[in-house]
Amino acid sequence: MANNDNVIVESPKLEWENGRENIPTSGNRKILHPYPYQEEAWKRMDFHFLQQKKNTGIIWVPTGGGKTVIAIDWLFKNALSKGMRVLWMAHRINLLKQAAETFNSLFDVKLISEDRGLDMVLVAGTSPGTRWLSVAQSDAIVCSSIQTAYGNLSSVELMLKQSPKGLYVVIDECHHAQAPSYIKTLSILKEGGAKIIGLTATPFHIDERDSNRLWKFFDSIERVPVTRVYKQHLIDKKFLAKPIPETVKTNIEQSDIVEEGTQITKNKTKDSELKNYVLKRLAENPKRNELIAEHYAKNKEKYQKTIIFTPETMANKFLVKELQKRGIEADYIDTYRASNDNQNVMERFRKDDSLRVLVNTEMCTEGFDAPKTKTVFITRPSQSQTLIQQMVGRAMRGKEAGGNEECYLVTFVDTWKDFDPIDPEIVITQLEDDSYIEKKKATQKLIPIPQEIIDECYKLLLSMQMGEILNSFEAIPHSWYEWDAPENAEDENLPDKKRILIFERQVEGYNQLEMDVKEGKLILPEDITEAFVENIRERYFEVCPDPVPQSYDLRDLLRAWKDTGSVDSIFKSTFPERDKFDTRKIAKEFIDNDYSESKQEELVDSYWSDPICQRCFNDIREKFVEDIDRYKRQFKDKNKKTEQIRRIRHEIPKQTLEKWHAGNHGYNLRELVEVVGNNKKLFPNGKPMVKSVDYKKKLYRSNWLGQCNMSDGNEIFILESLNSPSVPLAVMEFLMYHEMIHAAGYGRHDGTFKELEKKFIPSNEAVENAHQYSEWKDTLKNTQFSWQALCWQFLYSFFFRFQNDGSTQGEY
Repeated sequence: MANNDNVIVESPKLEWENGRENIPTSGNRKILHPYPYQEEAWKRMDFHFLQQKKNTGIIWVPTGGGKTVIAIDWLFKNALSKGMRVLWMAHRINLLKQAAETFNSLFDVKLISEDRGLDMVLVAGTSPGTRWLSVAQSDAIVCSSIQTAYGNLSSVELMLKQSPKGLYVVIDECHHAQAPSYIKTLSILKEGGAKIIGLTATPFHIDERDSNRLWKFFDSIERVPVTRVYKQHLIDKKFLAKPIPETVKTNIEQSDIVEEGTQITKNKTKDSELKNYVLKRLAENPKRNELIAEHYAKNKEKYQKTIIFTPETMANKFLVKELQKRGIEADYIDTYRASNDNQNVMERFRKDDSLRVLVNTEMCTEGFDAPKTKTVFITRPSQSQTLIQQMVGRAMRGKEAGGNEECYLVTFVDTWKDFDPIDPEIVITQLEDDSYIEKKKATQKLIPIPQEIIDECYKLLLSMQMGEILNSFEAIPHSWYEWDAPENAEDENLPDKKRILIFERQVEGYNQLEMDVKEGKLILPEDITEAFVENIRERYFEVCPDPVPQSYDLRDLLRAWKDTGSVDSIFKSTFPERDKFDTRKIAKEFIDNDYSESKQEELVDSYWSDPICQRCFNDIREKFVEDIDRYKRQFKDKNKKTEQIRRIRHEIPKQTLEKWHAGNHGYNLRELVEVVGNNKKLFPNGKPMVKSVDYKKKLYRSNWLGQCNMSDGNEIFILESLNSPSVPLAVMEFLMYHEMIHAAGYGRHDGTFKELEKKFIPSNEAVENAHQYSEWKDTLKNTQFSWQALCWQFLYSFFFRFQNDGSTQGEY
């Protein structure tokens, strides 16, 4: 069998639009030529799930054995082609993307019509994901991170109830499934009748109790998987590379890392994991990093493409620098870099032969596939057999699977007195004895922080360099007005300049106000009274969400315009940090003009000499340069000629919003306020005060459906388009309830807000009205379901179903 028969290359990358895609694509696609062990796995899955009608089971396939392909091809034939739905869950976004790409590549028009296609969504807290609230009943495949699924259990239950023909749930890297969030989410699905498939290369855990919990959940106390593929068989058949273990002694003593007598392990035993601070010191040890880099440099022709696993993520760049000093092209990924940056580095390592070494801590242990990887450096001492297995697996892609005939597994061994790490050579040589596991009595457990949360925190930190959060409002500064304040001249404690900050949400209103004053459409009176200022606020900032401009700021600005006699006499400026030192624009300038290296260095020095630039990057020149280099690589990659296959998108027919009969004005918003507000189950302490409620043809943003301005006495606006018989009364009551929660003082969509939202129950009239909508017919047959999730599902699909722009989603 040719080594590329099993590689699918024609299908273009998925181009997620708001986390949503439709497969398939046009063009020829290679037919999957399965390996014998894959065909055997499918037969065993048929027997287990179809003949024996069992609902749970583990697929045990070593890293590089293609467990994702095994599962997805089987699901196409036995689930999706029969109208069943699939929920694919994992703990990392790269695993979800890998699964989605495989669904795209394996789409089979013989099983599912290419004209109809399959709708697929990616649900995750990072781009390009969407929210669980937008998952529609028509979505056949949902790829979701476990973190977002756990946070939206009502929507997960709704998917189960809206899958009348059945639901298959796949847990990728299911050895993580003993975590409480996994167990709770999966238990709900299991009890609801979903069939659950676990995929893993290592179905055991360092804590025996966790291993027992895993197998018990999958209904196999005897630890018998649905199917198992053995490593040695794959090595013999050259699907996996033959491992060649090597050991390098670092001569780093325990005393070089910590003082004598210091406890270095998490428990007071030699077979416990090292403490985090010990791993950090080990990773930052310059002598050790020099040795690792030097060893690779001396053997670079033998080792070729290499992945290095380090003890601690913050020190990855130190090792990269040592490699670069020796002329080795190297880069790193870690949780402190933006998700897109990490993805770009990993993609470059896969495709660019010039990038020889990829440094990481644990981000390449699961779901990362780079077939050309020939060597793994294990520089992180561990007691976890699972972790070591995953590390060595990164280089074991065999020749028949597009990899190497042999691979090198190099372990760097330090001299420990109070710690006994697992020897990776044991893991390598005991290929079939995977049931072997060290039994631990751990008294302390790590709680892993999900990758998605770290990425979002990093984005928040970046945004807060240019903005701030005021109370419960999103308040990102955009620009400011500034003028002399002579009235403050006699008081040295007062500033000699008057400044008014303009936030992004206020820009449109200020711009219109300026234009009307300039063109004479608005005449400023001699006396700028409070009544005049309030009229201006109402006229120009009526639909501006919080923060609405303060009355005294508007008064001062209007008086300044009046006193100077000209709008243009008042200085106005945007924040220069936003544009002047945009690393993307700088990189584009370098590429477009083909500047020499010396010219680029000269310009970088020039930019960095500006104190504002230094402040933008927290005085870290390296970050400034790294950002420019990253964008340069992106522009170079984009300029390369690539052949793409034209995608045929499955267009969902748009529905026409019905209109009320003559004389019927539709939903009365004031009546909705009364019905919702007087519902004691929703507002036990009484109806919140609502100053006014009205329909608007458009709100502050074109994709908003509702808005509550708390700072103006709780003014509620609802998008006028929703006043249609096409929209269930229950949805209107829910949207009003959502805005009235804001009116009750809950400004942010935090955990407390969401818990209140879950209490929503429609009126009896709304329940009766709901039965008129055919799409809700199956859902309403259930005695228990979440009205909140059902209404959100309708609202999030409103623009997609009824407006011209199907890519837009509503926000509230």
